[in-house]
Amino acid sequence: CKVHLINGPYSCILPPVIYALFGTCIHSSVGTGGLISLLTGEKLAAYGDLDQRTHAAAIFTLLVGAMIALMGIFRLSFLVRFLSRPALSGFITASAILIIVSQFKPMLGFPKGTQGGIGDIMLRNPELLKSANLPTLVLSVMAFLFL
Repeated sequence: CKVHLINGPYSCILPPVIYALFGTCIHSSVGTGGLISLLTGEKLAAYGDLDQRTHAAAIFTLLVGAMIALMGIFRLSFLVRFLSRPALSGFITASAILIIVSQFKPMLGFPKGTQGGIGDIMLRNPELLKSANLPTLVLSVMAFLFL
């Protein structure tokens, strides 16, 4: 999400503990989400400073939590029934594809400042593929095949 790294363990550990104390559904999966982190990181990229991005992410998290709490207080869960199953399935599939594609640049070991998505790199800068870090690529492919 492009914020201080210490926020990662906090966001993985605290929500399940809080849900264990206050939650009511035993089948709920609580924790960090790859899509939420990816989209939040894209929006926070406009903030130049790491401290500003962390502060903005904290405010964003509080606002989303307040909205969800208000939705729970006003019992608005019935609105989910209006979402069709194909729409939910398409959203979940697109989310998975977006998360996978976003990992290609780190898997190839491109330098940090590399601009553009993997499609831009392959179409406009194919010579950049030669600068891929081979050990990173091999380790990434092995980990991907293992999963």
